[in-house]
Amino acid sequence: MRIAIPDNAMPFLLPNVVKAITDQAPLCSIAFLHSSHNSFEDLQKGYIDFLINPKSLVPRGSHFMPLHAFDQVILVRKTHPLVEIYRQKGTVNPEDLKHYERILVNDSYAATQNNDIYLSNYDRYFMTDNVQRTRIVVPYFIGAQYFLENTDLTLSLPKETAEKIAERNPYLTTIPSPLAKSGAIVPCLFWHERTHHDPAMQWIRAQFKAYAQTKEGAREARQDNF
Repeated sequence: MRIAIPDNAMPFLLPNVVKAITDQAPLCSIAFLHSSHNSFEDLQKGYIDFLINPKSLVPRGSHFMPLHAFDQVILVRKTHPLVEIYRQKGTVNPEDLKHYERILVNDSYAATQNNDIYLSNYDRYFMTDNVQRTRIVVPYFIGAQYFLENTDLTLSLPKETAEKIAERNPYLTTIPSPLAKSGAIVPCLFWHERTHHDPAMQWIRAQFKAYAQTKEGAREARQDNF
């Protein structure tokens, strides 16, 4: 079984479902691949069996199951000026944020004519507006943290991921994002119509529903009439 997934979703969504699958299906091997802008095409062509990706426009011939709903925050070094602003005011606004450049996690991007702001699905779907200049673009959430430790760069990412990083990295902390859309990041399990009625794949999806779907994901599923 081949599953494409963003690196930051693995520790939050997968441990329980992987244990359930390996315990109950000892002959089932699992290959995890990094999701990219090509992943939906790979799903359609049968190169992968499942894709875990934020909900967006669902390609024709694909089905999906919402797994969770993330809020997003900003990850910065503990001595970042925005931390002091947040401590004094109890909030950070877009005007505060625009003075600091950001790291963007995106494996495929297009630049504006002046090459200052990188356009991405992250901005399009998850932020009300972008006021920051992009300084660094990286393909992975987990690796991006190391560029924050001794700079004034910022990184927007799902709250659970940011908090887990901050727990393990003594140099970093989180602050609320003034640009984030509440609950906008909805990771979903996607699969193609080709495997929709396959009994083995139906069983795999049942394990995701039982062991990976949170209450927030179930609520999203009800809203989508899943």
